[in-house]
Amino acid sequence: MFNDPKKALFVSMLFFMFLEILWVIFRLVLPILSENTFNYLRYFVYLFSPITFSDLIYELVSKHEFNQLIQTNFGLLIGYLFLDLFLYILIAILFDKLTFGQNQSIFEFFKNITQQEQHVNNSELNIKIEKITKTFKKDTSKTNSILNLFKPKTEILTVLNELDLEIKKGEITCLLGKNGCGKSTLFSLIVGLLKPNDGNIYINNLNVNTNIDDIRSKLGICPQDDLIFQNLSVLDHLRIFAIIKTSLNGNGVIRNFKDMDKIIDSILNELEFMDFKYKIASDLSGGQKRKLAFAISIIGNPEILLIDEVSSGMDIQNRQLIWTILQKFRKNGKIIFLTTHQMEEADAISDIIHILKNGKLEVSGSPLYLKNHFGIGYSLDMICRDGGESIRKVEQFISNFISDPTKFEFESSGNECKCTLSNDLLPQFPTLFKQLTEKKDEIGLQSFIVTQSTLEQVFLKLNPDLEAEQ
Repeated sequence: MFNDPKKALFVSMLFFMFLEILWVIFRLVLPILSENTFNYLRYFVYLFSPITFSDLIYELVSKHEFNQLIQTNFGLLIGYLFLDLFLYILIAILFDKLTFGQNQSIFEFFKNITQQEQHVNNSELNIKIEKITKTFKKDTSKTNSILNLFKPKTEILTVLNELDLEIKKGEITCLLGKNGCGKSTLFSLIVGLLKPNDGNIYINNLNVNTNIDDIRSKLGICPQDDLIFQNLSVLDHLRIFAIIKTSLNGNGVIRNFKDMDKIIDSILNELEFMDFKYKIASDLSGGQKRKLAFAISIIGNPEILLIDEVSSGMDIQNRQLIWTILQKFRKNGKIIFLTTHQMEEADAISDIIHILKNGKLEVSGSPLYLKNHFGIGYSLDMICRDGGESIRKVEQFISNFISDPTKFEFESSGNECKCTLSNDLLPQFPTLFKQLTEKKDEIGLQSFIVTQSTLEQVFLKLNPDLEAEQ
């Protein structure tokens, strides 16, 4: 019923003390009660096991012979203890069903049930995040600085601030942001490990606060940290999670160990991981552990994949292997929501990219859209015959072709030069490249190549503090 264990312990102790006081009062008023009133009151208070147990001890201490015990309430008290045990187990199961894994109290559960709304079409597979706000309390009481003596002992940190987001099926949606911007916190909110201060998250028309068990049966999760058992083999891990996922979604895909091992072998073959099938997890490298975590996330063919920095520690070959599998899931109409610090990865496989900054959504769009609207433009890289006269002629040619000096930036080093061109000049590129090709011998140009702004440049432009650090 309580999110805070200390508060739960304190309330439990108060309740226990209250029951003991109630038992003392019960014993004091016994002589003045009529028999019927006494029986009704006794049947009620014996539903509280501390009172029943205290009365049982009282009977055992006050009666010295067994015959005397038989003539008292001894049998009734024993029966009530068993009845209380049964009732408490029943209540515990009920509370567990209502609050398990949802990080909410029983009162909040019923409140959410009454306030639940239908926001998403049942036929559409998506994640809808509505005005999510999440704050944390930072303990500042342990700091030894004199300046902090008169400051509050806790500081409120807003990690996510009224975040609105929609993630659709058949798309790979990527979340970018610097460390601490709230990416992993958002994943924890989606899977129900954390509860938002405000807002709601809906997955396939189900509210995360009230339907977390149904939602988890559809999820495949690759967390940022490798949640693996060091003494188990790769096969053991996949068998365990295959059984868990089958019991969660109840689809009966895995009927026996033979079927299970066929599914596991197909995943290992797809990941080129079959040689490590019987290898103990503690003997795997960092990249291999990430591959195992990814294999666990896709077993059971989940409808929704939440991937948190899966390629961390992987070489380029294994990264591209993961990309291929994710693109296959996209073609099958799955929801894929991933975070990464690899800009190359986000650019290569993402359909939509959301960039978080200070807990808010800064920009959203396809990789091409972000590079066109927030990039620095195009980079024209050239190699000249020498680093003197040829460089000067190339710069003069660019200046004559582009009359507006604010549309380009020219820089050189040795016999190489680079010209950054504004996006506005894109229609003139065919003419520019044609003239460069025709006059390359005249101006001393050996070769040139043009590239668009990278996603990394877009990210640094939107986060100038990171660019300053670099």
